[in-house]
Amino acid sequence: MKLVKLPFKILALPVMLVWGALGLIVKLATNLSCYIVGTFMLFLSSCCVYAIVMRLWSQLGILAVLLLGCVVMLFGASWIIVFLENTTGRLSDFVHE
Repeated sequence: MKLVKLPFKILALPVMLVWGALGLIVKLATNLSCYIVGTFMLFLSSCCVYAIVMRLWSQLGILAVLLLGCVVMLFGASWIIVFLENTTGRLSDFVHE
């Protein structure tokens, strides 16, 4: 049975390397973009407060959609990181099996 799994284990090593490198790149890009997106979200939040005070409801809707888009983007990036790490972990378990 070990001879049947051996070719798959050999093929899993480069895939693990690619997934691990991709996960590291995505994690680095997410961490760097959080500084920019976080500042933008702070600006959008202050604009939302201004729109509420001035009763600019249509602009508030646009700002809320932009703010929600930023949150969804960061959540999606985090989901991709978790997916890549889980996949790499499962391949590592398969290779060490």
